[in-house]
Amino acid sequence: MAVVNAVEKDDFKEYQVSRTVSRCTYTIVQSEGETFFDIRTFGSEGRIVEGHASQIMQFDRNAARALYRALREAFDFD
Repeated sequence: MAVVNAVEKDDFKEYQVSRTVSRCTYTIVQSEGETFFDIRTFGSEGRIVEGHASQIMQFDRNAARALYRALREAFDFD
């Protein structure tokens, strides 16, 4: 698990798109007066461990704002 405190653009263009499909959940977590946006992925069908997340990222407020802006730019959201 990682608390993400910054999101920065990487202009490297050689990443391939994964064709593996997985389930993802999100929740809002409150801890010591701070809010975190918690995202969990659960792996592909072939390697799912029931109830166990493969990746967990918790975005603090600043990182969530940067992610929001990046998503708006990438997908032309209003």
